Amino acid sequence: MLCDGQDELIYRFIAIGDTGGQPIEPYVSEMQLKVAETMKEFVIINKTSVLLLGDNFYADGVEDIKDDRFKITFENVYLGPLKDINWYVIAGNHDYRGNVTAQMEYRKKSERCDALLRLFSRYRMVKPIPRILTRAFINFNKLLNIRKYPDLYYKIGLMIDIKYRDNESLKESIVIDVLMLDTNVLINKGSNGLEEEKYVNEDSQLHHKQWLYNHMSMADFLVVAGHHPIYSFGVAGATKLLQFLNPWLRDNMASLFICGHDHDLQYIEEDTDNITMKYAVFGSGSKLDLQRRIYPYANERKIFRYAEKGGFGLLNFMYPSKRLVVAYYNEDGVFLYRKKIYRRNQQFYQNK
Repeated sequence: MLCDGQDELIYRFIAIGDTGGQPIEPYVSEMQLKVAETMKEFVIINKTSVLLLGDNFYADGVEDIKDDRFKITFENVYLGPLKDINWYVIAGNHDYRGNVTAQMEYRKKSERCDALLRLFSRYRMVKPIPRILTRAFINFNKLLNIRKYPDLYYKIGLMIDIKYRDNESLKESIVIDVLMLDTNVLINKGSNGLEEEKYVNEDSQLHHKQWLYNHMSMADFLVVAGHHPIYSFGVAGATKLLQFLNPWLRDNMASLFICGHDHDLQYIEEDTDNITMKYAVFGSGSKLDLQRRIYPYANERKIFRYAEKGGFGLLNFMYPSKRLVVAYYNEDGVFLYRKKIYRRNQQFYQNK
């Protein structure tokens, strides 16, 4: 059996939500700056992207594409190596108080938004792996969707080819799908903002659900991301209107559902029909909720919750174990918790 020390990181998403700073000058929070500084330490060029999980600008989103908040709360905060990687964005309820279209359009203006991952070399040598899998090459050249915020909801597809120097005819591919959902549309609930009638209505809700149901992923890992939590033990708590997603997540054997909205870090599991559903909250990008709600099912579902400092999560995809390792860190870079998730059941593929 291979131990953790023999595993190699093949790709990483930094997952973080609720990075909207503060609604008054200086429009950034001290916590946000600390979290951003620590995030830099976990960037590996060619192998890292960010999943931004909504509430990108507190408290009322942005007015238009020229809004200074883009520079003050985003561009001027996430510097260094964070400027050299892709950021994939969805909207939160506070973003819907403003102009969501401007956030989508801003990707055309921002220097970092439409940039490809900087592939300084086509191949990267992996640390030695036992037996015939030694000295593998990993090709990072197949990024199927490189746009930052192409629509209210969209799919990120990543295919990683693994080739072996010892036998070039041998090749293996690891496929990762991330569905970026707009949960404001899915629950048909906005924030009385500028574009509520345009995007948050019954027709849009139906269209989004149909889009979701049409995405039957065959990937090795399927991560589903939204702003609102399905389950949460924070102040906002569970989103009952989103729990219709659970049957779809279960039937499609989703690897993980991630979100923000509650301003803390959480990991939650629920056993249903002999399947363990997994949920993560990464909502402490710029503010904290120290309080918590007590639910009668808390002891059954809650695994981990942290609300002492800001923080973020890492979704680390490992080889050759073919695992997703979810790791939590606080704003000081202190490791908090981790969970190993194996690739989706092969029986799932055979039944499709």
